[in-house]
Amino acid sequence: MTNCASGCGLRSQRSQPTLLRMSEVIVIERWAHLKPGVRWLANYLPDVPPKGWTFYAEFTKGMGDGAAWYRGKNRRDPNWTTVFITGADLDGKRWLHFSIAKPSRLPTWQELVGAKNLFLGEETLAILPFVPKSRWISIHDFCLHLWRCVDGDPIPDFARGGVPNAGP
Repeated sequence: MTNCASGCGLRSQRSQPTLLRMSEVIVIERWAHLKPGVRWLANYLPDVPPKGWTFYAEFTKGMGDGAAWYRGKNRRDPNWTTVFITGADLDGKRWLHFSIAKPSRLPTWQELVGAKNLFLGEETLAILPFVPKSRWISIHDFCLHLWRCVDGDPIPDFARGGVPNAGP
């Protein structure tokens, strides 16, 4: 179990243990709906929802294999937020797709970063693609998407002498 600073509860990638702890058995059963081609996704889904979030659904159709969580009382609650995590095999690599949505506005930068840190971990590289307008796909007007390559870092080091941790 990897315990990131925010307590995200992500399972780390590791070789199959000979004996499984009870929490690992529950995780395997919980994510048993994943198709064989994306069973690897179970290693990157939270064992338990992060604090303040509720497990919503697991799915295998429509948006792909994955799971969803929410926080807030109902969709009219201004704090209502939904997070979806799915897996895809693209360009010969495994990619985790993370999306965060609000009912009537785009998530703020702080909401996006906060949810990313809780569900994916603070030190996880995630990409926010800006694709050409001709390639836009939108099934929700107030949703942002991040992508994580789980087979290594596909991004070169763009720092070029920049100062680490010089963010806001």
